[in-house]
Amino acid sequence: MMKRSIAAVIAAATLGLAGAAGAKQEAQPNTDPDQQQQQQQQEQDPGMKPEMKPGAMNKTSADIDAAKRLGLVDFYLTDAINDAKLLSSLAEQPSGKVDRQILAEAKRNLDASIAKAIQHANQVKSPDIKGQTDAFVQDLKQAQLSAKKVPVTSMAQLSTSVDQVAAHLMAANDTFQQLSTTKGITRIETMKLSAAPVSGHEPGVKPPQKQNVPKQRMKGEEDLSPPETIPVPNTNPSSPENMPPEKTEPRRGY
Repeated sequence: MMKRSIAAVIAAATLGLAGAAGAKQEAQPNTDPDQQQQQQQQEQDPGMKPEMKPGAMNKTSADIDAAKRLGLVDFYLTDAINDAKLLSSLAEQPSGKVDRQILAEAKRNLDASIAKAIQHANQVKSPDIKGQTDAFVQDLKQAQLSAKKVPVTSMAQLSTSVDQVAAHLMAANDTFQQLSTTKGITRIETMKLSAAPVSGHEPGVKPPQKQNVPKQRMKGEEDLSPPETIPVPNTNPSSPENMPPEKTEPRRGY
């Protein structure tokens, strides 16, 4: 009877220890960041599968085409803003002989850049940014109308007319900034273009040594290379290098 009671106590103690260990393991917090994020996402959306993550879906071909098209829009918009800056700078300078030629070229570039930006913006087919795209195109059209009033023959009214164009271009730029943020596009003005070294090699990297390869002469071409030097043999009999080797007699053993 005592043996049975002792065995029962041991069995109960074993079950208690196992239960305590299991409870301790369950109470231990999960330190894996990915698993914690999955757990939070499942709590927020119980219907989400564990392997699904927000943004894991691949971009469609329409999204890729829209991003490329918006890159062209950004290029022409930046070009138009720079053209307006040039015209504004010219308006602050005294008159000169080349004013008419420079004004005509800057005005032509401004008109072309605005027209190209409108053209490519109208070809962006992305429903999630349609409202922003339409507002952007309207700002550009207002800038286009103001650009037609920019004089190319006189500097008198240049400053006032360029200011009107600049106001519409900056409004278009603000709208495009919101649009690019929505689509996750990096603006051209924020990109850094890394310049290649003048020597064509990275700093600290030793360039490969040039190998002397004999130049192939064309038929009939004169050979201007220096003649090959042929070593002249030394015929002086008293020269050490021409002396016969000394004969040594073998030693005799005793």
